Amino acid sequence: MPATDSLQTRKLCSAYGGVGSLIESRLGALRILPANEWPYLRGQNPRAYREENRLNDMRLLARLRCLFPELRRLARMPSNPPLAFAGAPSRPRVAVDFFPKWMYCPSCARFDHHANWRRQWYLTATRKTAFEVSRFEDAPRCDYCFHNDKLSGPARWQTLEQVRFVMTSPAGSIADVPWPHWALRHRQEKEATAPEMMADDANAPDEAGEASTTTLAMRRDVPKGTELYYRTSGRLNDLKGITIEARRRLADGGTERLGSATLAGLFGLRVPETDMEEYGVARPRRGVPMKPVLRASNSVYYPHIVQSLYLPGEQPEVVGAEADGPSTIRFGLTPEMAQVLKENHEDEMPVHRNLNRLLTKHGIELSPEQFEQLRAADFIVPEPISAMPPVPEASQPGEEDYRRAEYRYLTTEATPADSKELLLRPLDLAVQLPGLGPAWQLDRLKMTAVQTSYTRQQPLDRDAILTQDEKGSPLSIRRRFTFKYGLKTHTLLGVESYGEGLFFTLDAERLQQWENKPAVLKRLDQLLANQKALSAGSPGAARKATARFVLLHTLSHLLVRELEFQCGYPATSLQERLYVGPGMQGLLIYTIAGSEGSYGGLVSLGRTGKLPGLLKSALHRATDCAADPICWHTDAQGQGVGGLNMAACAACALLPETSCEEFNSLLDRRLVVDKDFGYFRELLHQ
Repeated sequence: MPATDSLQTRKLCSAYGGVGSLIESRLGALRILPANEWPYLRGQNPRAYREENRLNDMRLLARLRCLFPELRRLARMPSNPPLAFAGAPSRPRVAVDFFPKWMYCPSCARFDHHANWRRQWYLTATRKTAFEVSRFEDAPRCDYCFHNDKLSGPARWQTLEQVRFVMTSPAGSIADVPWPHWALRHRQEKEATAPEMMADDANAPDEAGEASTTTLAMRRDVPKGTELYYRTSGRLNDLKGITIEARRRLADGGTERLGSATLAGLFGLRVPETDMEEYGVARPRRGVPMKPVLRASNSVYYPHIVQSLYLPGEQPEVVGAEADGPSTIRFGLTPEMAQVLKENHEDEMPVHRNLNRLLTKHGIELSPEQFEQLRAADFIVPEPISAMPPVPEASQPGEEDYRRAEYRYLTTEATPADSKELLLRPLDLAVQLPGLGPAWQLDRLKMTAVQTSYTRQQPLDRDAILTQDEKGSPLSIRRRFTFKYGLKTHTLLGVESYGEGLFFTLDAERLQQWENKPAVLKRLDQLLANQKALSAGSPGAARKATARFVLLHTLSHLLVRELEFQCGYPATSLQERLYVGPGMQGLLIYTIAGSEGSYGGLVSLGRTGKLPGLLKSALHRATDCAADPICWHTDAQGQGVGGLNMAACAACALLPETSCEEFNSLLDRRLVVDKDFGYFRELLHQ
């Protein structure tokens, strides 16, 4: 596509954007294609491989190699600057295509595939000026209306509208709805039962209900020359008011009506992936059904993004770190490649040119220091391994293990020395707020986020992102990776975001005494019972609820909402990062550059001494909810999806999806502020 919109770089690696997502733009709905098709990563020396585009978080790189054994680099998402002026074409960096591809003309009601609209526009190119021909690339337009209007006066540039429905599957596929088969479904049903009957309105079967399941005769051929029309009714405002009509032109210039169907019952449609290759499924899996959803639905896209707080200095060891010796051995260098490097070096080829040839031909990056290490070893590579050996799944570090290194660094190893990536200042809050432990304000932090894969229809828990897919029924959720190479990819894309934050901990001794109290355990039993009732693949069932986790998670939400109430921060600009587990009882609330309130507002609360008052206000506000007493006295059935919340609702504790790590589950205000068993009860009820 020659012309594209400019997108903020961070939106290409976010909860609502990335490889496989649908992005609304001035051109229409666009699908972001696999990263290996992006111009940013193509060519002899891709811009993504340049040193200035490297993400230098080796701790995160080592962790990702547990799943991607041949991973060599983390590269920045391409920079997407704003357009120079309205309508200016931007330099192509990201590969996209129109999706959904079925479009209709609001003027003449014709309904067709984008490829057919485009073919028709260029078929009459000799009757258009060069400027008129190029207008189709700005936004798809109706060729029929263009010529009809031009005959009667100035041409009207009728822009096409994309249909709002797509098909998705648990295997991660996305496709167009098979509209020709849908429009002819009544005709095909009659042909299957009584071939002599013709489809007409009088004898058409009743439309399927929304709760029923609909199938289509996908193996039947659509009559040649079928044209579709997309019509809406002004009397009906539901799916019955939208009709897809199929016609066929006759030799005498007339038309034959083949059939029609409203969209009533569309959401009950189920079509196997193996029958959807014509409509966009590239690698169909047998037995996997596809179902229609709105293209703007949350279930269309769930990205899997691994985040890492950058720790300056010598970073902690994690499972999967490189072995001793030159790192080049672990980056795919074979003895044959090393021999070529040696011969070039002996021929007095400059080092930078020698390294550039290696990068261009084999995609392997070596620094001059690494080259010097290899030269000192006489260019001998001990063994021709192409990547790190796979790490046994049982030893792969989970999210809790990974964050433990950050927690340990922040609480014991970090110093207040000025650093470009991390700058901490201690806060003394424990005296004014009993129950709190040490706290810090992070004047500066760097968060690295890398997208590894995505799913459709259902998200994965964060601990399952870097594990192998489970082998099960065709209905089990499967991941799609950002590169077509899957687990053998050499590159992953991400973003580095600078910002600020507040880091709180709880008093370890007091917390341990509190979480073992009978009243707390009894309250927790209700959540555990609801959690056991969930299916194994549900994200809420992956992490066992503990009193410590529910307490810290709820406290995090209450603080974010208080920052919104008192300081003017939009909740969408704040994010949480929880540190919960044996020996961990902390939470980080942070904001990044580009979000509202990321210009010193958070850390100024610590410098001006306003944090104790803000924390007390958040706790007092949690004692009352607009939905009380119903919210406060939630029974064992719980609230929210799967009953995974107790005293927590949209009026008191829920946050936007982009701010919460746990899909707004495992929350309970009463564990925080209840006068009988709440952790902060003494502070509120003294």
